Amino acid sequence: MVDLSFNFHDWLLDLFTRIKQSHFSVPKFNDWIFIIFIISVYYIFWLLAKRKYILVTFWTIIILTLLITFPTNSHHKITMLNVGQGDSILYEGGKNQNVLIDTGGKVIDDTKQPSYSISKYHILPTLNERGINELEYLILTHPHNDHIGELEYIISHIKIKHIVIYNKGYSSNTLMLLSKLSHKYNIKLMDVRQVSSFKLGDSSFLFFDSFIPNSRDKNEYSIITMITYQNKKVLLMGDASKNNESLLLKNIICRRLIF
Repeated sequence: MVDLSFNFHDWLLDLFTRIKQSHFSVPKFNDWIFIIFIISVYYIFWLLAKRKYILVTFWTIIILTLLITFPTNSHHKITMLNVGQGDSILYEGGKNQNVLIDTGGKVIDDTKQPSYSISKYHILPTLNERGINELEYLILTHPHNDHIGELEYIISHIKIKHIVIYNKGYSSNTLMLLSKLSHKYNIKLMDVRQVSSFKLGDSSFLFFDSFIPNSRDKNEYSIITMITYQNKKVLLMGDASKNNESLLLKNIICRRLIF
């Protein structure tokens, strides 16, 4: 039985070595699912002892499939991720439809070691725990390092379909870098003025045009996002200033007068 256990262990290692280039995450299970998993593993060992290798293969595939695909979160949830001074907000729209707003990042006077990665130790573990292996949208509110500093690491470790930015807030060099990264990882790079809004399952995302033209303060180029789900609304301001807030209120009042 011990020899069979070690042989099974070696077989699993060989299997994962062969598929190591494939990116998938194993979600965190509740206690009941964990108990069922343990019982299933012991059942596989029993099948090995009986030399029922076809059934061993069958049940191993079943367990691995369940590990990758279960559970599927059907609830809408918003999470403020722990990235220190900056921002990174995760919105889960159910059925693996997810949006990340900003990536966090180190500021210039950060006292952490240069090799320390916020996304590696804070963002990606949360995504893996939730069983998230794909983002529908990554919204970068404005080009301060504590909001977009972890971009390169994140897009190299998780599939992203769309990146939304406000072009005028970025330097030509940063735009060129974003364009190259988007092309490399097959991501659609979009200007927020071309998007204006989108739906994610039962949730809707609306972007407000409250940018301050020609401002020297990058905070005043922040993308302001309103998320609506049923009768609940959340307004995410990035690092918008009082000037942005005043313009936002003015635009909302004008819209109400028109409509």
